[in-house]
Amino acid sequence: MSPRKPLSLLAAVVATGWWLSALGQQPRMPVIGFLGISNPERAAGWLADLHEGLGQAGFIEGRNFTVDYRWAEGNRNRIPALVADLVGRRVDVFVTPDPGAAVAAKNKSMTTPIVFVTEGDPIGLGLVERLNRPGGNATGIAGDGLTEKRLQLLHELVPAATRIGYLVDHKISFWPGELERVVEAGKTLGVEVILLTADQPDDIEPAVAHAKRKGIGAILVQFPSTLFFTERSRVVELLAHEALPATCPPNGWPAPGCLMYYVPTDMVQLAGTQIARVLKGAKPAELPVMQPTKFSLRINLKTANALGLVVPPALLAHADEVLE
Repeated sequence: MSPRKPLSLLAAVVATGWWLSALGQQPRMPVIGFLGISNPERAAGWLADLHEGLGQAGFIEGRNFTVDYRWAEGNRNRIPALVADLVGRRVDVFVTPDPGAAVAAKNKSMTTPIVFVTEGDPIGLGLVERLNRPGGNATGIAGDGLTEKRLQLLHELVPAATRIGYLVDHKISFWPGELERVVEAGKTLGVEVILLTADQPDDIEPAVAHAKRKGIGAILVQFPSTLFFTERSRVVELLAHEALPATCPPNGWPAPGCLMYYVPTDMVQLAGTQIARVLKGAKPAELPVMQPTKFSLRINLKTANALGLVVPPALLAHADEVLE
């Protein structure tokens, strides 16, 4: 073989690369596989926050990453197939606001990086081994303890209520140990927490009516919940009809009849930060699960006055928004 042939071959390879560059052929962009439980319209605000977090880290959709979106349209039975679809496409990172979908993805693949957003306990859910060093292929944002905080705030707003109902979407059920923690938190406050469940929209009215018959003085609405998000207007109307003070359902603010809304405000932006780190090459096993640091308390004085409640001045002073 002529000694010049390898050099000629190298020159051809270099020339080919030059021509591909000249033709505008770019390296493959990373792909985020996103699974939403509702639909694009309902998730618009959530997605805007996610893109804000990504943008702060220098990632702009269409410029240096793409997104493969999947939507369950409120039907949780579709989640396994949608998870399998995205994982099978070998996306660079799987992202979801639903902990159940995150668990399904982790069960499906031990290698696909997963970023979750949950108010539950990610250790109890089996998503991570430890918060500071997850140890597997999942990391994300967790706001564990927010339900107990909402219970405490509701108790401060309605101190006369010795029985508080916990209205849950039974299809979602609880994070492991959540109900026990909420019941225990109620005992600390001197309140009996009573479970109220709804599997579908038609179950909400009987659950609220049952609460009234049981002498329940206030309602803690599960957050987040696809059912209560979709049916938030009905939830608030029924609670107002029965004159039951309650925390707002997901995205229920500032519906008339909604008394109190307490949410973390930076969870989704932080998720964008975590995704950016994964796209830059960080391993989920070594990325600590982040906690929200910013929260918003909103109080509806109109509803409080209609229910004959006096909002403590200290609570009003700490509210980020007061509807008068």
